[in-house]
Amino acid sequence: MCDFNVLYYDDWGYTAHCGGCNRMQVAFGTVVFSFSGHEFREFSSVIRAQSEKCASCADCPVKNMHIRTADENMLLAFSPQEIHRLNDMLQQAFLLREAKQILQ
Repeated sequence: MCDFNVLYYDDWGYTAHCGGCNRMQVAFGTVVFSFSGHEFREFSSVIRAQSEKCASCADCPVKNMHIRTADENMLLAFSPQEIHRLNDMLQQAFLLREAKQILQ
């Protein structure tokens, strides 16, 4: 049974860790992702790189940033504003998760 510990929450979504299955759940807008620890780190890295790439266009509302998925028929489309928000959420959750692991 899942035992979620919410690491980050705001109006855009949340990030939680399940102690039961050791997976990370990321909800952003109308999408929910479930990642292993490794997958979460990879996804966070991709989002961070995209956020740095579009640092000068942070207020742009156009969904012109595309992230490939394992399914070749599916892309994730984000605006630069969404990428920055998602990056902030993931980085804060990642740091809090790391801190909790150190303290255990």
